[in-house]
Amino acid sequence: MKTYLLILIFALNTFQLFSQESTLTSKDLIGIWQADSKNVDRFWNDSYAFFKDGTFGFLPSQFDGLQRIIGINGQYEVKDNQLILTVKSTHEKVGGKLVRSKYTTKSDSWQVIDFETKELNIKAEPAILLLEKCEGDSTSVKCILIDKRKYYKQIDDPEDIY
Repeated sequence: MKTYLLILIFALNTFQLFSQESTLTSKDLIGIWQADSKNVDRFWNDSYAFFKDGTFGFLPSQFDGLQRIIGINGQYEVKDNQLILTVKSTHEKVGGKLVRSKYTTKSDSWQVIDFETKELNIKAEPAILLLEKCEGDSTSVKCILIDKRKYYKQIDDPEDIY
């Protein structure tokens, strides 16, 4: 009986240690994360910035020249391998002119120019996303999965550029 009890205690401790190693915290997220690429692409791909004070910013890919929402801001929380995002505002392009772009975009080379940017307050329910470490990532987190999409850390302290 004692042998079974010792094996059970050992197994539970091993499981707990493994769980702690694979669980991310808010502190692990602080920085700027870019989707799909380890290379710094000047944030042309979707990017998240997570700040020490529990706020976040999301910049959608800039490859879409017709995109009107250019930023999302709000609060974040990490809990039980979930990233909980509560959107507070968006930054959107208002007005402007539609022209053929000099650059290739997802929109068949169309883009909006000469627009104003406005911040719009949003009332939104919290979004709950799955948060995981990338497989094989070392103890210093450089790759995370947000809803199974890979994001690579580009900058450790977002305060450096914001």
